[in-house]
Amino acid sequence: NQNEQAIKSSLQEKETLLAEIHHRVKNNLAVVSGMMQLQAFDSDNSELQAKLYDSVVRIKTMATVHELLYQSNSFSQLEFSDTLDKLAKNISETLQIGTQISLDIHCEPIKLNINQAIPASLIVNEVLTNAYKHAFTDTNSGNIDFRLTEKDGLIEILISDNGVGFSNKDIMNSGSLGMHLIKVLSDQLSAEHNYKNTDDGTVFKLHFERQETKKGIGNANLN
Repeated sequence: NQNEQAIKSSLQEKETLLAEIHHRVKNNLAVVSGMMQLQAFDSDNSELQAKLYDSVVRIKTMATVHELLYQSNSFSQLEFSDTLDKLAKNISETLQIGTQISLDIHCEPIKLNINQAIPASLIVNEVLTNAYKHAFTDTNSGNIDFRLTEKDGLIEILISDNGVGFSNKDIMNSGSLGMHLIKVLSDQLSAEHNYKNTDDGTVFKLHFERQETKKGIGNANLN
């Protein structure tokens, strides 16, 4: 009947609009990251360059989530393993890693809603960036192992490497921006996390409960 047709038409319009929003957000983030890359390229300050490139990777991480949502049939959930593949490529390309690092990804097909996918992706970005930049400074090769699992609604992320480890034994209290972001984003997910040195390198663990409803993430406090 006409009412059902009107509802279907309205729903299609909203889905089209939402897809366009994700597409435009992704494009706008690409412009911002491009400008920051140009700034880094033009700078003679190596410390500033490093900070800009770190920010570029974080922005690309958020853009990746919106891109995958735009490409999917669901505009509120995405396959997290697809996000991880793109994250690894973005980190490698942006940071111009010269060493031969093997990234082994073992992921269960887990879907996350956007308000869990973004902070979880940013946490993964920080840990992978640390591993790529700092774990293999004394060697030309190394291994990073990434595992994503879910049991009884509890999602676990495990990232380990066989690198040199951190000089600061208390990694999470090192005072760096990356460590602070991991703490803040973990709080957004109501997640428990652990980041430590081992005899074989470093290990990061994160686990949190799946939220089916789209809980807001706009209340992040980065102070």
